[in-house]
Amino acid sequence: MTDLLSSLNERQREAVTTTEGPLLIIAGAGSGKTRVITVRIAYLISERHVAPHNILAVTFTNKAAQEMRDRVNKLLGGQKLAGAPLVSTFHSLCVRMLRRDIEKLEEGYTRSFTIYDQDDSVRVVKACIKDLGYDDQRLGARQTQGAISHAKNSGLDADAYAARVEAHDERRAAVARVFKLYEERLVNNNALDFDDLLIKAVRLLRKREEVRAHYNERFRYILVDEYQDT
Repeated sequence: MTDLLSSLNERQREAVTTTEGPLLIIAGAGSGKTRVITVRIAYLISERHVAPHNILAVTFTNKAAQEMRDRVNKLLGGQKLAGAPLVSTFHSLCVRMLRRDIEKLEEGYTRSFTIYDQDDSVRVVKACIKDLGYDDQRLGARQTQGAISHAKNSGLDADAYAARVEAHDERRAAVARVFKLYEERLVNNNALDFDDLLIKAVRLLRKREEVRAHYNERFRYILVDEYQDT
């Protein structure tokens, strides 16, 4: 234990060794928050004897996730482990969950779904605009896709978005129609956009008790880097 904690200051040690119950670390940039998380993972495994597969660490970028894995492996160097902690980005974690259980949402998707990036989404939106007879010079595909993305991240599906459109707002009414057709085409193509990955994973956990129970049992310790951005 001494070796694990030797590079930490007093407050960092406190954060690492406080292992039970919720813990929020507030500190400025460059103060060692990510290092605390990686040492905390190693501490849980080597000192608290937590099974590695019961630990989940989440961050925002693939690069950050790989760096975290490398740091943990270095800290645990030489130890024979039965499995490894899951260190993942938010989107990768959601993909993993949906590949396992998306069919339980009963929304027409299968586990072999395709993931559309932003360019794919814009392309589908552009086709929807054309097929609905709108002028794509007045209703730009990229701006419309941005409006749809914003609506999704605000918790609105196509019907809820349409219900909020005021009668005289022709542009938003057009976006609502495009949104509706866009969603239909995603389902028909068994495709999810980046927003869907997060939204449908959350919906899955909220709607299906057995899925929620599975992850409650699997992940006893969850550590989130850059929590302020979630």
